[in-house]
Amino acid sequence: MLRTAAHILRAAHTLRAARCLCLAAIAACPATAHAEVPAGPFAGTSVALRHSASAVTFAKDAEPTWNPTWVGAVAATLHYALGPHWFGRAGGGVAREITDADWTTARGEWTLTDTTIAFGGRPWHSEALGVDVRLDGQFALPTSKASIARTLRFAPSLGLQVAWEHGPFEVGVAARAVAPLYRYTTASTATPWVSACAVDLPGCGRYSHTGVRNPVWRFQNALSLGWAPVDSLALSASAGAVHDVLPPLATAHTDAGDVVPPDPSDPNLRVTALYTVALAWTAAPALTVSLGAETASNALRPDSTPQAPFFNRYTALYLEMSVRPDKLWR
Repeated sequence: MLRTAAHILRAAHTLRAARCLCLAAIAACPATAHAEVPAGPFAGTSVALRHSASAVTFAKDAEPTWNPTWVGAVAATLHYALGPHWFGRAGGGVAREITDADWTTARGEWTLTDTTIAFGGRPWHSEALGVDVRLDGQFALPTSKASIARTLRFAPSLGLQVAWEHGPFEVGVAARAVAPLYRYTTASTATPWVSACAVDLPGCGRYSHTGVRNPVWRFQNALSLGWAPVDSLALSASAGAVHDVLPPLATAHTDAGDVVPPDPSDPNLRVTALYTVALAWTAAPALTVSLGAETASNALRPDSTPQAPFFNRYTALYLEMSVRPDKLWR
C-alpha cells in the first residue's frame, strides 16, 4: 500500500521529537484511492516495530556538536469499521533511546508517545476517476513527556486527505488544522534557571520560563508522490510543512519599573518543513517492511546559521516492520 501525504502529518509535534520521528510517525498508512472495502471490522489495524538512527550519527563533522541517536519504538493502531464509509481509530506507542538520551530520567527508559483517538469517514469515492476523499476528527492526549512538559491538556484537530491513483502512480494531498489547548502559554521548568532564585520569591518566576511559546493554532499540509512498479514494492516521497501560530509577546515590566516592549524581530509564526522518502516491500499479506529517511527542517541551526533543508541533525534513517493482525489468519 502506498504511503500518502497524511503519513508525514503524523510526525512529532516538537523539533526534539522530530529528531527521532519514529516516536510519533509509526502509524497505519492511509488507504489508496482503489482501497477495497474492509473484509472485517478490524481491517486496517496494525502493529509496527521501528529502529531509527539520526543521520549525523554516521557523520561526526556534519554539525557543530555530535549527538548520535538510535531509537527503537513500537506503535499500535486500532482501526474499527463503523460501516462501509465510517471508521474509528486509536493509536499510541512506546519508544526507547538505545544511545545516551538527553531528556529521559534514566538510560534506556521507555517513554510513551501521545495517544490519538479519531473518527472519520469517506464522503466521496470515485472508482472511475481513481479519487478517494477522507475526513476525520482527531483528539491527541498528552501521554508523551514532551507534551506533558509543555502543559498540553489535549489537542483536537480536523483532517482532510485526498488521493488520486492512476495505474502504478499515486498523488496525495493532506491537510490538518489543530487547536492545541495548553495550561500555560509558555512552558516552565520546575526550578528557575538562576540558582539563587526560588519559584516563590518575587521576580524569580520569570527565570523558570523556557522561552518556548506554545502554539494556539497548528496548520499542517503535505504532498506525496508514490510509484508501485509491482504489487509488492512501492516507492514514495512526501514533503510538508507545519505552521505554528504563537500567542503574541506581551510587554514586560522589570522589578525596577522599566518597560520592555516585545521584540519586533521575533515572529509569531514558526514554520517547520518535513520530508520523507520510503521504499516499502510487502513480504506477505500481513507483513510490510519499509526502509526510508525522514527529516525536519527549521530555519536556523543551534549556532544561528541557516539550517540545511534535507540533511541536518533532525534527519533520521529507519527500518520498520508492520504487521496487520487481521490478515494473519486468512
